[in-house]
Amino acid sequence: MPLPTEAQAVQALAKHLEEDPSDESVSADARAALDMVTRHLGAAGSAAIPAMVGALAVTECGAAVFYRRLARNGITTFGSGEVVPMRISKDPMSTVYPMLAPYATPGISR
Repeated sequence: MPLPTEAQAVQALAKHLEEDPSDESVSADARAALDMVTRHLGAAGSAAIPAMVGALAVTECGAAVFYRRLARNGITTFGSGEVVPMRISKDPMSTVYPMLAPYATPGISR
């Protein structure tokens, strides 16, 4: 399966966030991201996506979920020192949609 396993998703997200992989919030965010990406792609898309694209999509979505929880009123700061407020997207998949577009199962309209 081209998408990462749950354990792989947790490890990748923890590494990306520089957090402990045993942290329950990191694990929950990775599981949520894996579920969101899987649902968006559908069965056909999940099989067709390259492994690296799938792993990146799950990690990016997981990071968005993680940072969204930390953001007060949807605004947060990153880095050390300089305070530059940044608005967090309401949809954690917003950065992932363009990378998954070639692999997503198209909807059928009636």
